[in-house]
Amino acid sequence: MYRCTRIAATYAFEWEISVFAGPPIPPEDRQQLEQLARYIARPPVALEAIRMQDEGRLSVTTPPDPHTGATTLILDPLDWIHAVTALMF
Repeated sequence: MYRCTRIAATYAFEWEISVFAGPPIPPEDRQQLEQLARYIARPPVALEAIRMQDEGRLSVTTPPDPHTGATTLILDPLDWIHAVTALMF
């Protein structure tokens, strides 16, 4: 079971999922429907940002870290999967 609270035009669920509850998009508005479809279908991480290194680790290009300025993460594949899925749940 989950608890749902309404905050402005967004519904926030206990497990940190939010759903936009703005006005519906009319079926005639092809441009806005396409924009929404592109947003929904985009991957969570740009494939161009991920490179496999020779030793099997992943090199992930990121925006600069505000503390260190680092722009690359070197991760074991399982650590990368953990990092990506931790944001989902």
